Amino acid sequence: MNNTDDLLNSLDNLMGEIESSNSSEKDVNLPGWVSKKDASYGAYLAILELEVEKKAYINSGEFRTLKYVKKSNYSITNAEVAIRVGKSSKTLFNTSSYSTTLVCEHLNPINEVLISLYENKNEKIKKRSGLRNKKKSIVVSELQDARNQIGELELKLARRAYEHCIDNIPLDIRSRLRID
Repeated sequence: MNNTDDLLNSLDNLMGEIESSNSSEKDVNLPGWVSKKDASYGAYLAILELEVEKKAYINSGEFRTLKYVKKSNYSITNAEVAIRVGKSSKTLFNTSSYSTTLVCEHLNPINEVLISLYENKNEKIKKRSGLRNKKKSIVVSELQDARNQIGELELKLARRAYEHCIDNIPLDIRSRLRID
């Protein structure tokens, strides 16, 4: 969770710098296509906030318990950004003058990073062994095999104990019990 805290702190610092800078000055941390006059500024901030949320989701590992994980859980969709901004996704990502740079230079690289983080985390989980990662039929067959082996070993142990007892009985008791 330390990475999440770092991301939140960096996002807070970025938003603080943006808010504190004058609108007449050129913003140092904002890309050239972002303008406070249109929805590009809101989209830019929404994408940054969603990035932090998605990275927190990936680092939490909540998807481990789910059999199927939707891609929208770990990557940023156009609809999510549009809802946060309050505009339609078609306006933000297709018809605006900044839409191509928003998608190509900002959203797609962030999604690529998020997807690679998810896949790396998922690979680490798949490498783990244990009952949770095996199918039920495999677990049942392994259990049956183990029970059969235990039964066979118990029989061998009982036979050895019986033979040991017989071998160590004195001769006079053997003759009375009529054991050869």
